[in-house]
Amino acid sequence: MDCIDNVKNIQGVDGEESGQWFKSEWIRRACTINWKPSEIYNIAQMFSDIRMEVESNDSVCQKIVSEFKRVETGQLAGLVYQAMLISRNGKRGKCISRIVESTGYGLAAHHV
Repeated sequence: MDCIDNVKNIQGVDGEESGQWFKSEWIRRACTINWKPSEIYNIAQMFSDIRMEVESNDSVCQKIVSEFKRVETGQLAGLVYQAMLISRNGKRGKCISRIVESTGYGLAAHHV
């Protein structure tokens, strides 16, 4: 997937697009579909191997965190790790905030 960044033009339905645009669009679309719970970890691991722009990186992290509720508890640690790997070149603080909020351990939970 990273090699597509260097492609100057890709012929699409609506004309030519850059390789970077194609990759970003592919990532955006992948984040909008439902992932099978049994495949969420593998998909997250795949994304951790792809160099992404900050916005794509953020979208993938958001998608992974949104999938936490669909996986077994035993898979959460691995998904948190994958989300952190993915956010290493993006908005790490935002990803950490999403993880904390999704687990219910945010500051609001401690004020009860």
